[in-house]
Amino acid sequence: ADQVLMDVSTVIKRPVTSSTGVAGEDIGEWKTQFIVDAGTLVPNVNDLHLKEFRFSIVPHVQDGGKILLEIGVFERHGNEEIVLGRPRLTALDGEEAGFVIVTDDARSLRLSIKAQVNPPRLPATLRAR
Repeated sequence: ADQVLMDVSTVIKRPVTSSTGVAGEDIGEWKTQFIVDAGTLVPNVNDLHLKEFRFSIVPHVQDGGKILLEIGVFERHGNEEIVLGRPRLTALDGEEAGFVIVTDDARSLRLSIKAQVNPPRLPATLRAR
């Protein structure tokens, strides 16, 4: 089976209002890198938990140097999980693809994914695992 190396960058923006009434944004940024077999979902690898959100990213290798990324974006509310979106993106091998979701309360989530099929060399941090 093909292996897919993914670099994932996530930005969450939350509108905030200070005690003086000044509006602004609280911004959180996270990056991770992992490798999985194409078509698989592995807990705590490509099924990521970040604050109140969960992102699942399943790569499917296609002909012509393309990778279909099936993505699920979920938000926890107590014991419930709500689906915020299930985008499907097509990325070229080694190129970045991404999307933005804006929630009802004006938060925004930006996810950028760079996927590479059967990378010739793994980053040192992944080789050590």
